[in-house]
Amino acid sequence: MITGDIVQEKAEITKIHRFEFLSENIVMCIFTLGSKFSYKGTPNDDLPTVTSIFKKVNNVWKIHWMQRSTGNSDLSLWD
Repeated sequence: MITGDIVQEKAEITKIHRFEFLSENIVMCIFTLGSKFSYKGTPNDDLPTVTSIFKKVNNVWKIHWMQRSTGNSDLSLWD
């Protein structure tokens, strides 16, 4: 992102599939992300599934870990 190779146009949560408190200070969230961006001038309109682990540090929620799938998620698999 710093180099300018990736230009983010849109990133919005399309659907939350799972949100679970694993402990008082750790939460897991699985969601589909609508993501529109260009990489070195090549446009991309992706729909990846993202798994995130959030951890509360000094009473502030922070991303502890995140994984992104390929950009062609099939939303019907979550029905």
